[in-house]
Amino acid sequence: MLASSIVGSRLDYCNSVLRTQQQQSSRVQRVQNCLARVVLQRRKSCHAQPLLESLHWLPISHRINFKLATLAYKIQPTSQPTYLHQRWAIN
Repeated sequence: MLASSIVGSRLDYCNSVLRTQQQQSSRVQRVQNCLARVVLQRRKSCHAQPLLESLHWLPISHRINFKLATLAYKIQPTSQPTYLHQRWAIN
């Protein structure tokens, strides 16, 4: 659980930047796959997709889209954070 929370928070850092950089995104996906293997104590040769599903973790590309969609949802109805709401209203 400790490894998951420490590394997981680092995976979410700067998601919007990673969305535009496919090469960096694939590197982060490999880190997430490795973390899933460590958490579930599997071999390096074990396929990562079933492990991610058993941990209920989204792949990095879906995780990035989820975080951006959540941020956009929070901007509209609540007007929070203010600087993003003002920027959204201009466009």
